[in-house]
Amino acid sequence: MQNVDLGNYILFEDGSVFSKRNSKYLKPCLTKDGYYTYGSRLGSVHRLLAEHFLGGIPVGMVVNHIDGNKQNNALNNLEIISHSANTKHAFDTGLTEKPKGERNSQAKLSEQECLKLCLDLKNGLDNETIASKYGLHSRYVSLIRGGKRWQHLTKDMLPFPVSKKPDLMQDKYEEFLKLQHSYKNYEIAEILGVDRSTVSRWRNGQSRNK
Repeated sequence: MQNVDLGNYILFEDGSVFSKRNSKYLKPCLTKDGYYTYGSRLGSVHRLLAEHFLGGIPVGMVVNHIDGNKQNNALNNLEIISHSANTKHAFDTGLTEKPKGERNSQAKLSEQECLKLCLDLKNGLDNETIASKYGLHSRYVSLIRGGKRWQHLTKDMLPFPVSKKPDLMQDKYEEFLKLQHSYKNYEIAEILGVDRSTVSRWRNGQSRNK
């Protein structure tokens, strides 16, 4: 096993430290953050190993535990990475919980807006209508409807009703009923933006869906 002479101490590659002065191995302590340390004199075990066995820690870089276990200080579990990469790794491994709701920098809504949106979902508004109302993409609304976003607010409201697009032809048919006695077929078609054949079928009493 390799070792490094630190003057009064000998550091071994497994993270153990032998005190020449006291002729015994030091016992590391566990910090409140979950890291092993030898106190203020030698510092944390993972940084000590990185400094002497991994070529040092450049400015702006940190030591990362690859498997997410802060107490696993095996050399093959340590790597030197940037602060941003370390933060991402902490999120990916669950060491750090991503900020919820409006505290997340990527949030598209405030919590109050999300609660209002949820009421719209409960009231049967479709994804496209809600998306337009709050300046969102309909896919984002769909994720909220399905409980994939803002779970800490929506979990007690689920399930939301299925999104149903508004029946535009029904609206146009109802307008036709108001216009049929005052306008000709081609005029109604232009007003409502439908084919003349559609207006003709409606006038002949056929279903608006045919």
